[in-house]
Amino acid sequence: MLTKMAGALIIRHVLELEPLVSLSADELTARLTPAVQGHLDGVAEGTDAPLAQPGHHR
Repeated sequence: MLTKMAGALIIRHVLELEPLVSLSADELTARLTPAVQGHLDGVAEGTDAPLAQPGHHR
């Protein structure tokens, strides 16, 4: 979760790459929210599959 947020920050403010530079804060939040929420809920992004837990193998 933190790596996605850090990546978005670096792309938007350091590298200044599109499309993140031209997105409003609300649009960027809307795009990042599903990934962050998935991590908080413990499911893989875009699926209902649980995230792998440290020490647990699938």
